[in-house]
Amino acid sequence: MSVVTRSRTSSPREKRSLLSFSGGDLSKVPREVVDAREALIIDLSGNNLSTSGGDWAWRSLPDLRALYLSDNEMNSLPRTFENLSRLEVLNLQRNKQMREIPRGIIHLQSLRELHLPKIYPYDID
Repeated sequence: MSVVTRSRTSSPREKRSLLSFSGGDLSKVPREVVDAREALIIDLSGNNLSTSGGDWAWRSLPDLRALYLSDNEMNSLPRTFENLSRLEVLNLQRNKQMREIPRGIIHLQSLRELHLPKIYPYDID
């Protein structure tokens, strides 16, 4: 299910603040995510995603602030996550297959919250 919440302000930057596909049965990242250039928050939690969409899915989201990918079946993140320079929150909890995190994630200077699955060991690629 796709829900777009529009803010009450008239600022063009805030017209599409939330894009949510949570609690569905998605096995791949929907095209709407790639096209959501103005999204500040994307919630894909509670699906059946085995990957985070590959490199193409995250190149066009320069303003993304929060990404919720918890409760999926993901095993790694693409290197393009390093390009999400404004990302403040990344939630990967309860992805039991997660074993690899891109090394460049340490360069995300805006990242304030990183929620990882409680499964070890991690391979920081």
